[in-house]
Amino acid sequence: MLRFRCGANYIGTSSAPVEILKCIDAEKITHTLIVPSVMTTLLQELTRSQFNLSSLKCIFYGTAPIPFETLNAAMKMFGCSFCQVYGATETFVPMTTLLPEDHVQGGSPLQKERLTSAGTEVFGVEIKVVDGDDNELPIGQAGEIVARGDNIMKGYWNLESLTEKTLRNGWYHTGDIGKIDEHGYVYILDREKDMIISGGENIYPREVEMVLETHLAGYKKPRSIEFRENLHVSAVGKILKREIREEYWVGRSRKI
Repeated sequence: MLRFRCGANYIGTSSAPVEILKCIDAEKITHTLIVPSVMTTLLQELTRSQFNLSSLKCIFYGTAPIPFETLNAAMKMFGCSFCQVYGATETFVPMTTLLPEDHVQGGSPLQKERLTSAGTEVFGVEIKVVDGDDNELPIGQAGEIVARGDNIMKGYWNLESLTEKTLRNGWYHTGDIGKIDEHGYVYILDREKDMIISGGENIYPREVEMVLETHLAGYKKPRSIEFRENLHVSAVGKILKREIREEYWVGRSRKI
């Protein structure tokens, strides 16, 4: 006996977070593709509203780098599998994927680091990182990401010079700066055109953005900083925070 499973696609008409969440709830969506910027707005909305998202089995995401904090919060909030895809119009299908089994919450330092990658190359696609002369770079060194495979386009319509530049030496040049680790995980650092050179060193705006994204929330920032030569410590040298706090609560009825 032959059995067929039918699926349905739901095409939304709004990118408003409330509408997306209502759609998942009402239509019992199981798989969806969400870009990082929309993921952020969905998390903000979920803190204010309640939706039944139990139908979700997997969220695919891509098209732009995603902050580790955003991805980690989404994994906790949605409670389903996640899969990242990295590709381009010129490649037809993704070049790399970060599979659900790579999305580990509270994992080892290596597993946490991999959450900032775009995963490993897919079957049929070969990826490497090259310098400005198209020489392959060693593991861990940053350069332009290039790819080849049967999925790569034949060229741009009526744009011969651009085609030659993009597909030179038989490789599709993505224009993305990245690196590959010893296990084949691809890390995208930035766009080649966005790179800044200062003092002979390459600075990638994305790296700066990632640092800024880890800053404390406004209410966690210290209102003042006091420098002291000595602090109250125990016999074993441990700082006695309670004794330090006591000085600041003198004359107050509450210590909270």
